[in-house]
This record gives sequence, structure tokens and C-alpha cells, in this order.
Amino acid sequence: MSLPDPDSQPTPTPMQHTTPGPQYGQPASASTPPPEVSIEQRRHSLSMAISSEVARGARVESQTDTNAIVVTGSKPNHVLHAIITLFTCGFWGLVWIVLAIMLREHRIALTVDPYGHVLRQELT
Repeated sequence: MSLPDPDSQPTPTPMQHTTPGPQYGQPASASTPPPEVSIEQRRHSLSMAISSEVARGARVESQTDTNAIVVTGSKPNHVLHAIITLFTCGFWGLVWIVLAIMLREHRIALTVDPYGHVLRQELT
């Protein structure tokens, strides 16, 4: 076993940076909230969320700086189905009823909070 040389410098080790958690006896809500982000960053977060929804087949119904409503699905063409039902003496009416029940539009509200988090809520 050799002794360390007193003239040599110790090798620095990388420090791990950790954020302190709540102290004993202190509630968890006493920690500081994350910093608020700029409106440009909020717009960017919303545009990324919208592009993700559009890639899945949604379309934008309305949009502001921090909110958007996107729609998926479609409604049946009731005029066309009424005409087909008349020409088939009512037989197409069964198909029309099934399509009217199955085909519906689904709306999703996308909202960006002041901290830049995108919140997604399905509307009825």
C-alpha cells in the first residue's frame, strides 16, 4: 500500500447538482413554482401540440394565442342519405341510422398555461 504524494493535486470529481426537496415538517406545496414563460414560448408550445393533433387527422376549429379547439371525425351527409333512402324505398334508412349514431365529431380543447404546459381536454 502506497501513501499519496503530498505535492500532487487531488483529481476534481464532478459535482451533482440536485434541487433540495421539502424539508422535514414543511409541506410539499411550500416549494417554489416553476418560472412563467413568455407568450412566444407559449405560442410555440401550442403550435407544436396543434401540429401533433393535425398529424393524427384533426382539423383546427378555432385558435387564439394560448387556446385552440381541434375537431376529429365528421358528420354524415344527411341530404345524400335522405335521397338514397327515398330511391331504395326506405331500405337505406337502416344504414343511415347506424351511420348517424357511429359518425360523430369529437372536440378537443388545447390550452397552454403560464408555465408552458399544454393541457388537453376532451369536450362533449
